[in-house]
Amino acid sequence: ERGYQATETLAGTRIKTDLKDVGASIDILTGAFLQDVGAFDMWDGAQYVANVEIFSGSASDAGNNAQWFDAGYNSRGVYGNTVMVDFFPTGAVPIDRYNTDNLTFLRGPNAILFGIGSPSGVIGASTKRAQLRQNSVSVGYMTDDNHSQRGTLDVNQVLLENTLALRVAAVMQDRHTFKEGSLNRRNAVFGTLTYRPFTRTTVTLSAEKGIWDRVHDQNNIVVDRYTPWVQAGRPTVNWQTGAGQTSPGKGNYSTAFGSGLAKNATARKLIYIEGSGQTPLDWNGMASGALITDPTVPAVDRNNLNSTAFNETTNTLTLPDGTQWELDLAAYTFGGLRRNDMDYDSKSIFIEQNILRDLDLELAWNQYTTDYVFDNFGTFLAIEVDPNQLLPDGTPNPNVGRPYIETGNSEVNREKRVYETRRATLAYKLDLDQYKVFRNVGFGNYRVSALYEESLKDTWHQFSRYANTNGPNANLNDGTNLLQRRYYLQHGESSYRYGGPRELDFGNVVVREVAAHNAPRRAYQNIDSLVFAVQGQWWQSRAGYYRLVGLYGERHDTKRENAMAFTRNPANGTYNIALGDYDSNERAGRWNNESKISPKTKTYSVTGRPISFLSVFYNYSDIFRAGEPSGTDINDQVLRPTYGDTDDYGVKLDLWKSRVFMTATKYETTVFDATVDGFGNGSIRGWINDIYTAIGQTDKRIEAPRVYGYRDDGTEGYELAITANITRNWRTRVSAGKQKTTISRLFDELQAYVDTNAPLWQQYAAVELTDPARNDKTNLTVGEAIADIVQATKDQRAPLGSRPTYQREYNATFTTNYTVPSGMLKDVRIGGGFRWASSNIIGYARDSRGIIDVTRPFKGPEEFSTDMTLGYSRKLTADILWDIQLNIYNVLDDDDPIAKQAIDNGRGQPIVFRRYLPAPRTFQLSTSLRF
Repeated sequence: ERGYQATETLAGTRIKTDLKDVGASIDILTGAFLQDVGAFDMWDGAQYVANVEIFSGSASDAGNNAQWFDAGYNSRGVYGNTVMVDFFPTGAVPIDRYNTDNLTFLRGPNAILFGIGSPSGVIGASTKRAQLRQNSVSVGYMTDDNHSQRGTLDVNQVLLENTLALRVAAVMQDRHTFKEGSLNRRNAVFGTLTYRPFTRTTVTLSAEKGIWDRVHDQNNIVVDRYTPWVQAGRPTVNWQTGAGQTSPGKGNYSTAFGSGLAKNATARKLIYIEGSGQTPLDWNGMASGALITDPTVPAVDRNNLNSTAFNETTNTLTLPDGTQWELDLAAYTFGGLRRNDMDYDSKSIFIEQNILRDLDLELAWNQYTTDYVFDNFGTFLAIEVDPNQLLPDGTPNPNVGRPYIETGNSEVNREKRVYETRRATLAYKLDLDQYKVFRNVGFGNYRVSALYEESLKDTWHQFSRYANTNGPNANLNDGTNLLQRRYYLQHGESSYRYGGPRELDFGNVVVREVAAHNAPRRAYQNIDSLVFAVQGQWWQSRAGYYRLVGLYGERHDTKRENAMAFTRNPANGTYNIALGDYDSNERAGRWNNESKISPKTKTYSVTGRPISFLSVFYNYSDIFRAGEPSGTDINDQVLRPTYGDTDDYGVKLDLWKSRVFMTATKYETTVFDATVDGFGNGSIRGWINDIYTAIGQTDKRIEAPRVYGYRDDGTEGYELAITANITRNWRTRVSAGKQKTTISRLFDELQAYVDTNAPLWQQYAAVELTDPARNDKTNLTVGEAIADIVQATKDQRAPLGSRPTYQREYNATFTTNYTVPSGMLKDVRIGGGFRWASSNIIGYARDSRGIIDVTRPFKGPEEFSTDMTLGYSRKLTADILWDIQLNIYNVLDDDDPIAKQAIDNGRGQPIVFRRYLPAPRTFQLSTSLRF
């Protein structure tokens, strides 16, 4: 590394290669750059890389659920979650700088680098190694105006000079965003030992143990289920006297448009009022505030209005006594009720042996384990209102007219993953260039490598809910037994505050955590891989400069995978597992038939350097990704694997005595058979199952716990990266990208399924559903369900031929930093830059038939943020260097809500119903001592 420039990489071929000779699209963020921008992990760094962004959930994923289970990101418009440290997978744990040196972003497939992974590319890093020659100590601290705290320690101790050294790194971190209630806590310690018993032998042992606890800040402003009640005059009802109702009795009130009222539930709904200490009651038929709706909006979109977010004109809340306060739109609505607490540990062994002068062997082993508990107590981010004068038991309601937050069916997810990898890599350098063909043109210089790898991924998953074990229904998975929790907001509050007991015992209502939710999972993947690659260099002009460089590599994988099937206990609807005991999954399940696939993938590239400072390259690679072993398609078939490939073309310029390095790439990347969760719409499956129940053909119900569809994408665009060490004290980095993704296939299997089965369903069109999936229609018939299925299928397939709604086609960043070389301000650093992304699609108009018209998109705003840096370094003594740095993000404080999702208002104009908040101006102060 030199300043912002990295000159060599392992990320192209796993062999150390000059970046000028690598055809793959690689962006490396050096330690100096990461220090200047105040980046501590891969999330911080990704925002400075062209065509890469951290995945924060789809537009409809208001709770940011995607980030709970994977370290997900988008690269070239393709979702990915392949994160590797030392070429070992880390699961859902992101890369942190406390024990790594830099960040490498490789965009697009690369078969010989990571043959089984995402077609989007990989984010990777190498762990720190103990140095054999010099002792060092580094201590760091960071804080910001979001009350974040982060401390780091890095100690290298030589035990036997040039023979044995120990390095220990540690981090204690409580980071927060501007949203109250957010948390990113990472406490970890990393140790590594380097032992060189012989000149040609190096043994490295590494281990890490840590926790990573998170409360994700929601990526949408909280939903407004309060304003329609206010606009209707704050009506209240009394189910005993009939006041405010059409007649006495629960549910006998108008829910017509404009009434301000809606039914809280149309079936038994058990709710516990937090802090009351009172028995949970059944709120079936009780009133709630009306949902936002609009009769002029097409019926298929009307339900989306139910998710309309608060804004700066509707966020005033009022207590019954008239006390008012403004809802904090930046608050995390569910407080600590949606928390993921993870323990993780990693162990590695590396043996590097130089067998002969040009023959090297590496043997490596790693085991990475993650174990988390995800408390999913908040499933819908909304603030509602209670218009009931009486409680369901007929006693006066002390909270009539108060706003509240209510959980969904309280759920807990537990998961354990074990990744184990063994590999052997042999590399040989063969110099035939001494044998000349013509003048100074020889037979070439070659690097040959072969790799054999065995990798195992074991996964255990358990799901539970809190249910009334003393209820009227013996089936504990039945909605009538499931507990929901409600918290009435106090003056000035914007979040769910009370953290009362999870399990309750009132005699007649006994709430316990039971394994009565989704089926448990136990799955494994075994992959044996053989990789061979050769890189050749020809036509040497001078030492280190070859005019032609070529690479060819093949990868052969054999993948075996299997998953268990589980059966509910017919007596109570639970699964016979012990929560927290993953071995009980083994005892309760039965293995399905093992599947096997043996794909072959390859990479090849050629780089020409007609003049020393110019490289012209072409690169092709494909990739294979295993299907999800615990899922099926809509026809109950094992999921097909995902494939991807890429063609990259470009130039690299090394100018001004290597002070400026530029890479410009044109790419075409395609993805085939990417799995899409839910096969289009969660209601589709419910409607289909309701139809088969109504017509007495329950054997045709879709009972698989996880059902997926398929999607093909083609994405093309450009990537530019410029790093410049303009002078010894002035460095700059520029990145820019274009990504245009076209969805070429989407839910074909769903469409075929509907076309095949609709004629049968139509024969029973007049039959009423016995337990309709949608409760906004009290007499839903099979015919009406068919219409809903057909419409939803059309909507899900409507994006064919267009780009994804989340994608911002253009993006650019600029960062510069200058250190004053002399005078009164000597060693003062000042810098800044910007990050920009073009507008994205947030919805579409509908045509006269009510079908989404992708030729008439609704656009969201651009994103733009400016940053500043001010730093200072000084030697306190000959051996102690002190550094202090202030980073200011979003200097212009542009924090207005940004439109995220919109629908057609029925006249071709957008109604924005989801918005999110960008981070406001943020100050981050960091300091360190190195000696």
